[in-house]
Amino acid sequence: MTFKAIAASFLVSMVRNYVRIHRQILPRQQREILVAPPASAGSLGDQALLQGLHDGLSREWNCHLRQVLLPNYEVIPLQNEGSSKIDVHGGTLSDLRLLLALRNARLFCVLGADVIDGRYDEGQALYYLHALDLAASAGVPSRLFGFSFSEEPNPRVVDRFKSLAAEIVCCARDPVSHRRFTGFTGREARQVADLAFQVAAKAVSASALRALEWIRHEKQGGARVIALNGNILTNPSDPDRIKIAYVELIDELAAKDGSLRFVLVPHDFRGKESDQLCHSRIFAELGDMARNRTFLLEPPLHAWDAKAIAAASDLVVTGRMHFAIAALGSGVPAIGIGYMGKFEGLLGYFDLKSLLITPQSAYNDLMLPVKVLEALPLLSTYREQIARHIGVVKNLSKENFSGL
Repeated sequence: MTFKAIAASFLVSMVRNYVRIHRQILPRQQREILVAPPASAGSLGDQALLQGLHDGLSREWNCHLRQVLLPNYEVIPLQNEGSSKIDVHGGTLSDLRLLLALRNARLFCVLGADVIDGRYDEGQALYYLHALDLAASAGVPSRLFGFSFSEEPNPRVVDRFKSLAAEIVCCARDPVSHRRFTGFTGREARQVADLAFQVAAKAVSASALRALEWIRHEKQGGARVIALNGNILTNPSDPDRIKIAYVELIDELAAKDGSLRFVLVPHDFRGKESDQLCHSRIFAELGDMARNRTFLLEPPLHAWDAKAIAAASDLVVTGRMHFAIAALGSGVPAIGIGYMGKFEGLLGYFDLKSLLITPQSAYNDLMLPVKVLEALPLLSTYREQIARHIGVVKNLSKENFSGL
């Protein structure tokens, strides 16, 4: 070990000890929850996770959320909560900055979502595990909140989990992820449900209010409304197939059933291939009859807006897991276009695995219309199934906070 490395380690150790002593002397100052989000602003799914944390914990504790942001990450906006952040980047100076911020933290947590297994970004996952260890070593309660674990997690991340401090509670957000996580890491985990189940539906943005007014008007005339979401991550190698499949879905259903209406609901606005761009392309390709029965939702939009629209719909078809959660949490059946093994556990909670469709079937075999037509006569049965299970699922969502 070089002199520089020894000096850095000594400095971190000194500050860590200072933080421990400070927390013991002035525990009443611990009025912040430091939370590392899965990504930058732009994903309504990540926003739902953060809002669920706020609604389920910080409000009860009367604590303020402070977001721990990696380089180029922007603060994710919340309802009735100001924007507060700390920027981190890895390395000794970043560790010192995080430690000092933890002096007044009641909790340090990471929203694991679908990033903590390292499939998207190994460096991000490894840093978040390091930060959890750092916080725990300073005497700060630390927790990894509800996450998915894919069938092929990053090997280095799996190894790092094996050395994670034993006191850090890991919360897997569905039984499939729980089984994979314990199998790969050999580590215990708590089985929970997603934090987004804590979010209340509330239309706030002008675009959501317009969409709800359109839905109400159409339903007064006897229409049934299907909310649709296209997600490039379900078929990244050929995103044009997504557009083709959704155009065929809407055109075919509009021709077969004059009572059906469609709402295109974006759930992620990041990158060059956002949901919004995907939906604009779908809308432009629709036949005249189908286009006249379709509402194209425009930004700005928030997680609580999207949940309000899902709640007002009769059926949701989505490649975004958190839009499915918005629907199921509102008692509305959701057809999930599964990828990376994220939908199996969610739909399994409601005994609705029959509503899962693979990207291959949805896009290459163009089976989405068949799936929807099979589901429509069973909507009342599906609603009853959701009603039987939703209480248990919401209680499992609260298990993220158990023991804190």
